[in-house]
Amino acid sequence: MASPPSPKPQSTMHKTTLAILAAYEHQSIDEIMSFRTPDCIQTILPSSLSRPEMSNTAYRTFFAATIPKIWNFRIKISEIIESPRSNKVVVLASSTADSKAGTGTYGQEYVLVFEFDESGENITKMVEWVDSVKAKEQAALLFG
Repeated sequence: MASPPSPKPQSTMHKTTLAILAAYEHQSIDEIMSFRTPDCIQTILPSSLSRPEMSNTAYRTFFAATIPKIWNFRIKISEIIESPRSNKVVVLASSTADSKAGTGTYGQEYVLVFEFDESGENITKMVEWVDSVKAKEQAALLFG
């Protein structure tokens, strides 16, 4: 009887993607930033949200302001799609978190696009597509 095929080993980009998502669950800005190249750019889309592209410095400030407002942040990955030829990984995911009393829980759906350097260990760009209706509803929680 033939044995079942061995699971395909995870690529460096896949492992890095999982580590980045774990850093978000840990809500550790230093851990998140450790996977970014010095010139990494973060974009939150769709453009109807009017969010500017962010350098590492701008993103650190942006994310550090949200950390105290939500906790027990969890990400559920639906799918990970890799494109080794273009050094990209796309993640379909959703998240949940607890938030301060009276504001309910935080939740979001994402399409995350990570662009990697040649090593596959650092991202050069992160594009975060979010549910714009939820993003607008939760803006007061995160930015108020």
